[in-house]
Amino acid sequence: MAGKRGILLPIVICTTNHSHLDFMAIQHEVNTMYVCLCRGITDSQIRKAVQAGKTEFRQLKQSLEVGAQCGKCVRMTMEIIAAELDKAELEQAPLYYEVA
Repeated sequence: MAGKRGILLPIVICTTNHSHLDFMAIQHEVNTMYVCLCRGITDSQIRKAVQAGKTEFRQLKQSLEVGAQCGKCVRMTMEIIAAELDKAELEQAPLYYEVA
């Protein structure tokens, strides 16, 4: 399993008070985890593909080429697919129950 690595990206916001500009740097953390090191495929790429409708491993293998070389990423890819499908199912679940 690949580890998560946080990347800090500076974001600069510019505001004016009619006499000068104030610059304020804010750091925004972006977490990226490489799932397939052979092909350089991240978990975000896999999640986006699943959200776009590629819900089976073979579809991801065809489009992203994940698992096409050494195969060590297959288990993590399957876990990400399952997590995304569970998340989508929870988002579609009704917030109420119908009473007869």
